[in-house]
Amino acid sequence: PEEMIDDSLKIARQLLRKNIEGELNDDFKHEILSYWRYTYDKESYIGTGYILSRSTLSENLRLKACLVNKTLFFYDELDVTANRILRNIGKESDGQIYDVMFIPKYTLPDTPPYNITPAKLKKNTSNYFDKIERFICKNKANYTYLLFPIPNTNSFGAVCIPPTPTRLKGFRPGMVSPMQYLFTMNKSDCLKRYTIRPYDIERISERTSGCVATKRNYWIGGLGSIGSNLIYFLNSEQNVSFVLADNDTLTIDNIGRHLLGFSSIEKGKANELKKYICSLRPEREVDAFNDTIEHILFSEQKNTNTPDALFLCTGNTNAER
Repeated sequence: PEEMIDDSLKIARQLLRKNIEGELNDDFKHEILSYWRYTYDKESYIGTGYILSRSTLSENLRLKACLVNKTLFFYDELDVTANRILRNIGKESDGQIYDVMFIPKYTLPDTPPYNITPAKLKKNTSNYFDKIERFICKNKANYTYLLFPIPNTNSFGAVCIPPTPTRLKGFRPGMVSPMQYLFTMNKSDCLKRYTIRPYDIERISERTSGCVATKRNYWIGGLGSIGSNLIYFLNSEQNVSFVLADNDTLTIDNIGRHLLGFSSIEKGKANELKKYICSLRPEREVDAFNDTIEHILFSEQKNTNTPDALFLCTGNTNAER
């Protein structure tokens, strides 16, 4: 035991010496995300969020930030997939939208701390500060966000820019500009900082099955005990979309053998199963019809040439024929 303690103390002394002499700076660079997530002086916590854009980020994208259920999502407002994800997680019910400016390069220091004050923001974005100033002044009445890549990672950092108060003690209304308020009067205050991870559908697919899966479209008619549990297995595929059809509601008698449970009683099976699928994978394309599969097949509600497979789980012999 004494030798183990002695070895541990030697290693600790070596690490302290290397750190003091700057020999560990490369470790910070390679593991920057771990240190970025820590709180530093005057910070209470680091926020988290996701970026939904599938394109390479640039200053030309129309980026927005949406706060849904206390989670921050960044997205290109012209991205169809991103908008579908936000609808599926509840953007239309309680989402708040904010303007975002993308900064191609934020110069992070080689070593912690990584907290960001207005003074540090000005210093570390000198090449883009004129654009940042115009952006802040344009949106002075609202919260806004600055988004930038974190070096050596696939993640992003973000800071929240607060609105300029309309009334400040000791000043007449409108006499203090947004830049004076932020970069002079509050230049040493920490801005709220975020870690933003990409919601990358292709990466999820590769990590799960080792490749990007071929897209498949499944139609399911009849969403009882068989049809609903079929969804559980089909949804494990990495790149699928669904058309669900059933004109029935879930009853108390169903929940012992159905994929859905008590919270879905007396609600339409199709819409509730759509919610279930999208709660697991919000990027899924799911069309739900409170109708019979026969009526959908022979109507213009959906192009019937698109399914890769059609599952009839109605128990209706005439329909299956």
